[in-house]
Amino acid sequence: MRRKTHNLITRMLLPDVNHKTITKVNKAIDNPDVFSILISSLTQGLGDIGINKKGIALHRKVNHDLASALITGYVNGGIDGAKVALTHLATDLLSDHLVKIGVRDIVEAILNVKINDNDKSR
Repeated sequence: MRRKTHNLITRMLLPDVNHKTITKVNKAIDNPDVFSILISSLTQGLGDIGINKKGIALHRKVNHDLASALITGYVNGGIDGAKVALTHLATDLLSDHLVKIGVRDIVEAILNVKINDNDKSR
């Protein structure tokens, strides 16, 4: 799913977490820096939850196992960042399942239309 959708789902599930923290952590997970790449290589295989499989998405090679995602989240946002990282992984798992049944794009469009409607009413 796109970062906009990751951020929306995270804001719905973690309403008390600062929006800037949510954006920063989701961006850091999907756009790893040198530190994240090193951590990911050191934690390789620890907490693999099946979302960094070959053929799914190339950007999921780094930061998409439980250990490196939690470290990246914590480094970028403390305890709240770690919560965001877990939500990011859960959203990726949800995305994979929605792709399998052929409805991810529809669900994502509905979510993003909903947030656009909410933004206009503020």
